[in-house]
Amino acid sequence: MKADLDKTQIKQANAETQNKDLQDALAKATKKLAEVQREAQRLTDEAERLAGELHEQRSHYVMMRDRFDGEQALARRKTEELEAMQKRVEEEGKKETELYEKYMCYCKTAGGDLSASLADAGSSISDLGNKIKAAEEQKKVLASELKTAQSDRSAAKKAMAEGTAVREKEAAAFANEKAKTDKDIAAAGKAITAIGQGMETSFLQSTGAQLLRNVLLSKHDLLMEDDRQDVLSFLSGSQEYAQSGQILGILKQMYDEMVKVAKDAQEAENAGIKTFEELMAAKKGS
Repeated sequence: MKADLDKTQIKQANAETQNKDLQDALAKATKKLAEVQREAQRLTDEAERLAGELHEQRSHYVMMRDRFDGEQALARRKTEELEAMQKRVEEEGKKETELYEKYMCYCKTAGGDLSASLADAGSSISDLGNKIKAAEEQKKVLASELKTAQSDRSAAKKAMAEGTAVREKEAAAFANEKAKTDKDIAAAGKAITAIGQGMETSFLQSTGAQLLRNVLLSKHDLLMEDDRQDVLSFLSGSQEYAQSGQILGILKQMYDEMVKVAKDAQEAENAGIKTFEELMAAKKGS
């Protein structure tokens, strides 16, 4: 009887131990799930922020294009009006000059009613003087309008140059960031290949391991903190994380995330280039 009682107590103790282990495992899983949910929310917020920036950038370029189109059309219309008015003034001045010369010739050669002819000529000359004054005033107005049109065109060219400078700055920033991202992705890819082929030891002694360690140390948002620390411990050769299967899974997750971020950045850059090219084409065609 005593032996049976001892066995029962041992079984109960084992059951309690197993129950405690299960509870600890459940608590850890619950914590892990909460971290995954927070990470998913962060990625969603980041995607929304990038989408907002892309929309704002496109709206800015569209606004610049519309503004330039309006200014260019106004400048072109003013120039055409000024050229037409200048042509009319020159033609009227030429006609008046011819009329004046005819009257002067008549005054010298006609033998008829010289006094009446002189009076008519004097009246025409007076009218001509008034027209010349009016033409001079009109010419001043046209010159002022022409100056305004030229100023508007210069402002449009300045806006075009500023847009080009902004695009070049954005392109340079993207190229610099892309070079860094491509290098980080390549480092993660080499690590996945080496570990997947069972070459953990040689990889940990290579420069590729140092590059991957630098990526993890400089970019904390690629992984959850627990996973990041696990990979760093693995890269340092810690025996606690000697199992490569878990590390391989974490690295693949990090690799996929970096590829996705790089793809989103490339799409945003392509959209910026397309909008800029459309703006430049519209300006050149105006």
